[in-house]
Amino acid sequence: MGSNILHVEFLNFVRNTLLLFSKDTNQSVFNLFLIVLHKFGHLFNGDIQWLKDHVDTVEDIANFFGQIIKKLPNVIHHCPDEAYVLFIQFMKNGIQLHEQGALKSISTFISNFIEYTKLNQRAADLLQQNGFEFVQILLKCIGETSPHHLIDSLSLPLFTLSKSYLQWTTHWVQQCLNDPNFPTSSAKRQHREALLKILTSERTRYSNFKDHINTFSLACRETIPTYETKD
Repeated sequence: MGSNILHVEFLNFVRNTLLLFSKDTNQSVFNLFLIVLHKFGHLFNGDIQWLKDHVDTVEDIANFFGQIIKKLPNVIHHCPDEAYVLFIQFMKNGIQLHEQGALKSISTFISNFIEYTKLNQRAADLLQQNGFEFVQILLKCIGETSPHHLIDSLSLPLFTLSKSYLQWTTHWVQQCLNDPNFPTSSAKRQHREALLKILTSERTRYSNFKDHINTFSLACRETIPTYETKD
């Protein structure tokens, strides 16, 4: 069964079984989730190239993890710390993919995991330890390394992070933007200040947030001369 564990049919079977027994998840049912978790961890092993070579599988597994995290947080509560480490590794590497379907699924998974960490101190501590590096990778993708048409998917994790952990996120983004050459030297002071302003705005709608991230991305890529502030 090894090579078939990450196929969408088996993932759906595991998800549906967990949902069916959600009020009384015994060890044998929980073990189904651990089997998927361990198989993915073994194949991925922190290697971004594996993700790039298996984007269809990555899309399926990101959807699976995202759904379990959102609908069955009690399952995630029982996971060993190694599971949270794997999720963080998946976040850091997966957000760098350039395949639209896979990235959209990964973005949703990341957003769901960030929200979940508010329920679990172990997961929150790990997110805090790795947050700066993740934000650094994310801003680099937004400003330079990822195709611009992926900006919508790249915006969601940053939006969720800012709404869940405003102080952390602001600090991490500020640290990154203190470097005048990060993500690129084309992003001038007004672009950086506008990004920080939208991050700290409590009433920002997601649609408006995406517009600002899009504008920041264009500024980094020298596509626009100035930052256009939107209400």
